[in-house]
Amino acid sequence: MIQATCFIVVCENLVNRLRRKFFKAILHQDIAWFDKNNSGELAIKLFDNLERIKEGTGDKIGLTIQYIAQSLGGFAIAF
Repeated sequence: MIQATCFIVVCENLVNRLRRKFFKAILHQDIAWFDKNNSGELAIKLFDNLERIKEGTGDKIGLTIQYIAQSLGGFAIAF
């Protein structure tokens, strides 16, 4: 339980940091760049990509590490 909570907190911090970097990168673009890119599409890309990162990380990384460690420990005890 604590493990999952810690990984979720780390994941949320990562997503927030990426969101700020993305926003800062958009603010540093030239005006012509905004003529080529639609602001609605940028918001959708940002939301979709960050949701994918959030789904791919979080407690899933912790569970994967736990399962690998349990498997290796089981093999070590068995042999």
